[in-house]
Parts: sequence; structure tokens; C-alpha cells
Amino acid sequence: MTGIVQVALVATVILALTFLAARGLREGWRAVEQYRADVALADAVDAWDAAVRDAQMVAAYGRHPASQRRSVAGLWRAMYPRERVHPILRLIGDDR
Repeated sequence: MTGIVQVALVATVILALTFLAARGLREGWRAVEQYRADVALADAVDAWDAAVRDAQMVAAYGRHPASQRRSVAGLWRAMYPRERVHPILRLIGDDR
């Protein structure tokens, strides 16, 4: 009987160790998967932050006076800044 009890005891210890090792591997795998998900989320947040920062820089550059295209009226004001030298056009009379 002692031989059968010893075999049963050894088998139980082996099964318990196998169960604990499998559980440890499963928990470790879940931790690795969670870490990868966290890293992917952090990368996505960094990419979004970079895109927003780039968009804000483009908007700020677009508002900067040196980057704006000059309009015809702006060119006219630059050429004739002080007084009006071109005639005002308007209809005179009742022409229909």
C-alpha cells in the first residue's frame, strides 16, 4: 500500500505543479498581451498628438502674414497707400 500511496502522492504533486505552471504561463501571456495593447494605444495617442500638433502648426502658418497671398486690393493699397488716385465708378443719371 505504501508504494501505491507514494505514486498517488507524486502524481498529485506533478499535477499540481503542472496546473500552477500552466496558470502562470496563462497569466504571463495575458500580461504580455495587455502590455502590447497598452503600447499600441500609447503609439496611437502619440500619432494623434503629432497629427494635431502638425495641423495646429499648419493653421498657425496659414494665419501668419508672410504666408498669406496678397489680394489685388492689398496690392493696390501697397502701391497707393495714402490717397485715392483712381476714379470712383458710378452710374450717373437714370439709365435702365
